[in-house]
Amino acid sequence: MKVGDRPSVAFLIPFASRRTKSRWDMACAHLRQTLSSVRNSTSKNHYVVVAGHEAPDFNFEFDSTCFLSVNHAIPLHEDVVVSGRLDKLAKIAAAWKY
Repeated sequence: MKVGDRPSVAFLIPFASRRTKSRWDMACAHLRQTLSSVRNSTSKNHYVVVAGHEAPDFNFEFDSTCFLSVNHAIPLHEDVVVSGRLDKLAKIAAAWKY
């Protein structure tokens, strides 16, 4: 890809693991809504990278979007909130490197 062909905006979306979500269906619904909002934007000069342990329960493969499968261990911490934030940061870092 040439520098001039790169998108102006990159959306890096960390997607929660099925193992950490009690309502996987709601996590998938929220991701679907987020992707729909991005896809319906007036500017098409963007790229979306969704990073997660498991792909959502729907097919969202379209131009300028990809699912990046990660395999890092879900961080363990005594505080569940901290654990979740560490997981998000690891997914964002993986999407950034991609």
